[in-house]
Amino acid sequence: MAFNNLQQGRRRLLFWQEELLNEFCQSQGLVLDIGFDALEPLFGDICPVHRVPLERARVPVVHKGRWAPPLDVIEARRERFPFANFVVEGGCVVVAGEEDYAETSYCDRCRVELIEWNRGRKEPYGLPPEDFD
Repeated sequence: MAFNNLQQGRRRLLFWQEELLNEFCQSQGLVLDIGFDALEPLFGDICPVHRVPLERARVPVVHKGRWAPPLDVIEARRERFPFANFVVEGGCVVVAGEEDYAETSYCDRCRVELIEWNRGRKEPYGLPPEDFD
């Protein structure tokens, strides 16, 4: 299952991930009724690109509205910096009372790769807001 860092900061699976997990369990005759916290350790704490342990940090939640990243961003993220995670993407709906920061896993090498990849880009992607410490 494609898990990587998707929704780790939000502490839940994406809808399609839940659906895939349910389909797999049904095809195997399994009953699986556990939460995200029980699933997360199964996917490991190692960056799949750089093969180094992931670290934890609180990062800003960024709401971009109805925005889908261009294909070059999706490919670069998957191949070069899947765990940069300077921010957690919060989707298009801002919920009253929702935290402005979220806990997430990150890889220092992914962050370096992301910064390098963004050099010279007209529209930078995945970098922290200017006022982030």
